[in-house]
Amino acid sequence: MSDKASGSARIMIAEDDESNRKTTSAMLKHLGYSVDAVSNGKEVLTALDRQPYDIILMNLRMPEMNGLEATRLIRKRYPLNMQPKIIAHTATATPECRDTCLKAGMNDFVAKPVKMDDLAKTLSKHLQLSPASNEEPPLRLTSLMDLERQQPTS
Repeated sequence: MSDKASGSARIMIAEDDESNRKTTSAMLKHLGYSVDAVSNGKEVLTALDRQPYDIILMNLRMPEMNGLEATRLIRKRYPLNMQPKIIAHTATATPECRDTCLKAGMNDFVAKPVKMDDLAKTLSKHLQLSPASNEEPPLRLTSLMDLERQQPTS
């Protein structure tokens, strides 16, 4: 996965809240990533059985199977060279929560509401990308509507 261009990196969002899923997906697409989204841990495992992902942004509290349980199963089920990086994506931004995520096998942690520049830096770190010298300044989004307002109209 080293030197992956954002366009070739596959990212899955595991998020049960539709608004959060849409907002995060829009941010990732704006950054140039290929994005799939699911709403619970069971769907994460099903999606991983169909195709590999480079990174999973994993919410912790989801129905059917939470993010911690899904992470533990991924770490047990898949060979090390086929495991995605898993980044906790949660509103519980405490040191204790971060430690719990890392102990479950997650690679990193981003707090909600996520800011575009924080998301880009975290993804770049795990995809081993160097920031482009000509990249646009990061957007500050508070909602999906903010992103839609910044899109050119045709």
